[in-house]
Amino acid sequence: MSEIVLINPPSKRTPHTKFTVHHGVAPIGMAYIAGSLKEKGFQHQVIDAVGEGLFQYEPFSTDRSIYLRGLNFDQVISKMGADTKYVLISSMYLSDWVVCRKLIYKIKESFPYSTIILGGENPTTFWNKILEFDQVVDYCIIGEGDDIIINLLNCLQNNEDPKKVQGVALRTPSGRVFMTERPARIKNLIDYRPDWSQFPLENYFKARTTTRAIGRRSMPIIASRGCVYRCSFCTSETKWGTTFITRPVEDVVDEFRLYRDLYNIEHICVVDLAASINKNWFMDLVRALVKADLGITWELSSGTRSEFLTRENLILMKQSQFTYLTLAPDTGSEKTVMDIEKRINIGKLNRALNDVIDLNMWVKTNFIVGMFQQTKKEVLDTYKMALKYSLKGVDDVVLYPYVPFPGSKMFDNMLRDGVVKLNTQKEYQDFILEASTYSIVALNNENIKYPLPVTYTHQMVMVICFFISLIRKPQRIFIFIKRLLTRSPMGVFEVAVYQSLAWYFLMVKLKLRGKAKKTIYEDPCGKETNIFKTNQLEANEA
Repeated sequence: MSEIVLINPPSKRTPHTKFTVHHGVAPIGMAYIAGSLKEKGFQHQVIDAVGEGLFQYEPFSTDRSIYLRGLNFDQVISKMGADTKYVLISSMYLSDWVVCRKLIYKIKESFPYSTIILGGENPTTFWNKILEFDQVVDYCIIGEGDDIIINLLNCLQNNEDPKKVQGVALRTPSGRVFMTERPARIKNLIDYRPDWSQFPLENYFKARTTTRAIGRRSMPIIASRGCVYRCSFCTSETKWGTTFITRPVEDVVDEFRLYRDLYNIEHICVVDLAASINKNWFMDLVRALVKADLGITWELSSGTRSEFLTRENLILMKQSQFTYLTLAPDTGSEKTVMDIEKRINIGKLNRALNDVIDLNMWVKTNFIVGMFQQTKKEVLDTYKMALKYSLKGVDDVVLYPYVPFPGSKMFDNMLRDGVVKLNTQKEYQDFILEASTYSIVALNNENIKYPLPVTYTHQMVMVICFFISLIRKPQRIFIFIKRLLTRSPMGVFEVAVYQSLAWYFLMVKLKLRGKAKKTIYEDPCGKETNIFKTNQLEANEA
């Protein structure tokens, strides 16, 4: 055992995440931290709760339909050695914080003298409230943690002042929380490598899950970091600034080849935030993959900029075995485009979409519904565009319920206007609970109040879009059934149907075994909140 333990917490499943979130891809961010620790000679232990329990589900809060996927809290703690001193926990998203937070309290009960260090998107953007209201958290790593974690551990082990470490948020003995000066961005990404040696990769391969499909052995890759845009709903500027940094094309292709040869990989998920921003670099990568002819498919997990998607470039992408194109208009309202500072040309996007469909490439479009200060008309405009795209021939139309992520301009505006309140422990608890089931705007935005919350109406529109695509492409009905029977669904809706069926049979199995016990969420600070029950009644009466 080691005194340094890295933990990837169990994930959660709610009724809404089956349409929008696909867990089951190896945690590359934590693998990069493991790589930094290994490079600098720090002995450490990795506990990947998701990977070690990919096929394990159990109730977390049945009154809110939240289930854990992965090792439960007791199982995670049982794997930690008695000499554990530093606990490094990955906390990527606000919506998962309710689970991660409870695990941290459990760990602190068993290891009261351990130092809890958080890294990832959520602590980078929400560090001030986490440190204020969750006293069990000692430090938050801000931004890229590859070097910061090494500097912090060196500081703590040498009994030096952590306030001298750049890129750390902490709490002083007097209780004041603050963030130290942030370091410069990492420029030479070729010097950093993920270390997968302690991760249960075979479990992920057995699940055969990619970010957009099921049925292929896959691995995640990071080819670039950052984004130059400043969309008001996004946290990118807070996390990265506006600097976009890429790895050498040859280095990326070599990693594709390495995973193919080492793990017999069939598919690569490039999980960058915005890999296609630098169109020259991106097309150089495409051409290099065409030349390498590796015999594996690949995808970009996030949206692709449409400006460079000429027909010629799309043909090259298809030749490189690029399989799943995502375009992100985010809204069907011109007013919303302006409000969210989305630098996009809808005309160019539509022209690119026509070429993509004509070339018979699988394409998905992303929309966000229920953003702050949206009117009912703006939401309906988005629904109309979603339906229009499905009629046009888009394979997957996905509408995400808006969640106000800390660190975004829109979140700051909601704080300013009192839509989100985080002044007390109760308000903080309520906020993270609502975020865990994507219900914040559906309950708080009076401009778009419907008889059904937005989280349900957007799913209804998605279902309609899917059936339109089946009618428009009747052959897809048979392909869809075949993929379900062969356990290889492709695309958000097919995967959602597959997971829903699997979930139904799992719940039946748990009930037969007497393991489907009811659980009521209790806040780890000891105060239960009833906001969901109250808000559900309000939603039904609306």
